[in-house]
Amino acid sequence: MNGWSWYWTGWFFAMFVAFAVPEFWALATHHPENTLSENFWRLEQQLPGQDFMHWTALHYLLGVILAVLLLWLIGHLVFGIWR
Repeated sequence: MNGWSWYWTGWFFAMFVAFAVPEFWALATHHPENTLSENFWRLEQQLPGQDFMHWTALHYLLGVILAVLLLWLIGHLVFGIWR
């Protein structure tokens, strides 16, 4: 493996740990309000039970950005498209 391969491997594991440790800690200590999703919904001011008909432009913008990012990652990393 060359230097960049080690960089990206290290980056992936560091990001996974940076997500997994606080996420699992919040769930293990019965504090779901500290999970990534709860903080994301708090940022968006999403109320429990609120459907997409009550979303603001920010909700749609974040949803579209997330959908495009996930579709690109799946296509690129899983299926090898856009190599």
